[in-house]
Amino acid sequence: MTPIKWQKKGVLGAFSPFQYLPPPYRPTHAGRPVYFLRSTDPRAALLLVLSRNAVTSAMGMILALVGVAAEFFLLDAYFLGVLQVSSTPAP
Repeated sequence: MTPIKWQKKGVLGAFSPFQYLPPPYRPTHAGRPVYFLRSTDPRAALLLVLSRNAVTSAMGMILALVGVAAEFFLLDAYFLGVLQVSSTPAP
């Protein structure tokens, strides 16, 4: 990393956090898994709501909650993904 060329030398000090540019942001969630999960989650929610069978409805709920947790993992929000799965109520 090369330091930024400041016009006035010594204004920010020797240990300023603004001496170096931040690394470029590269999203890790782009691609097919996100599109698959975004198309599967609404279907699982519809299965949960519209199903007349209790077992099928419970499977739809589990699939919807796990799908949302997987989206959180793909967005690098691991804590929210774990909370989504761990707070799943028992059917």
